[in-house]
Amino acid sequence: MNLTYGRCTADPKRLDKRPYYTQLHTAIILAKKTIAENQPYIIIAATADNTDTDRCNYAVLDGMYYTIADVDKLTGGRYGLRLVLDDLTSYADYIMQIDTTITRQQGIRQPMLSDPAYTKKSNIQVETIQFNRSPFVVNYATDYCYVLSVIGGANT
Repeated sequence: MNLTYGRCTADPKRLDKRPYYTQLHTAIILAKKTIAENQPYIIIAATADNTDTDRCNYAVLDGMYYTIADVDKLTGGRYGLRLVLDDLTSYADYIMQIDTTITRQQGIRQPMLSDPAYTKKSNIQVETIQFNRSPFVVNYATDYCYVLSVIGGANT
């Protein structure tokens, strides 16, 4: 199994972090037993090249992407990497191919998305203002008046 690890500068919520990942080190892993895919713990040998392993935060193990949750300095010149699967980047290609409709959005209110959990309403405020003079009306007794209707403002 091939392990590469290094630094990733992307926001954890970003779908595809691959452009923000800088590979610093490579190691070949020989598994003694089955490795858990979601949260593997990998032990690697410390070398002169990987002395900055404790500053690494991202890894790729056989095509799956992981955040490095913790780096343990072990006896015998070894490092223990506690990895957590990054589902978004590991399956980014599949996710981007999905054609879907959002029916529920948690927390973020976007007015263009229909969300039955939020009631849409508008506060109606009617205000009548009578003007003494108007450039649109010549004779108040016989001419028509204009009504101005405005949508928006602080009370919508």
